[in-house]
Amino acid sequence: MGIGEAIWEEVRFDENGRILNPNLGEYRLPTALDLPMFHASTVESSDPAGPWGVKEVGEGATVPTEGAVANAVFDAIGVQIDSLPLTPEKIWRALMEKKHFHGT
Repeated sequence: MGIGEAIWEEVRFDENGRILNPNLGEYRLPTALDLPMFHASTVESSDPAGPWGVKEVGEGATVPTEGAVANAVFDAIGVQIDSLPLTPEKIWRALMEKKHFHGT
């Protein structure tokens, strides 16, 4: 989820505030073919704030993932992009702006 939100997923609006990609045909989601291999494991622990000691494991993991991807792009190109998703166009524009202002 975090990688999808970091580099693909974006709700687009027109000038009247209508959603331009209201269904999964126009809303890009990553598939298993788009993601790196990973290993999932269970960590046994208890959360005293959750019912019966359970805790969430979905949405909370997306926040550091999005930041990690943004920081990786910054480390790679030396320009901080502060809006998601980190599309190829945003990266290209950031590089062109860096070249224009810094001559590099």
